[in-house]
Amino acid sequence: MALSKDDLQALSELLDIKLQPIYKQLDKVNARLDQMDVRMNEMDAQLKRIDSSVTRNYALTLDFYGNQTEYSRHQLLYAYIYTITQTHVHTIAQKKKSCKIKEQDT
Repeated sequence: MALSKDDLQALSELLDIKLQPIYKQLDKVNARLDQMDVRMNEMDAQLKRIDSSVTRNYALTLDFYGNQTEYSRHQLLYAYIYTITQTHVHTIAQKKKSCKIKEQDT
């Protein structure tokens, strides 16, 4: 038993009617996926801005602490040089005083 052209046409129309709710539901799903895609792109842009900000702040923080460390090194070096200088100045003053005392004794 072969189906006639009219039978095939009626079957096609029946399938279209039965599949119509599925097509509508798929259209809704596609619309929701498109919205999610837009949101994901917005979130991606926000994450890139956050990443950029964190990277910039990280670099500034490292630079700050690096400068602090460098500043501390300079302070230590200055304190060392100052201490040595003061020690030598004190030693020289002591020697001059000692020489004056010796000169007065003679």
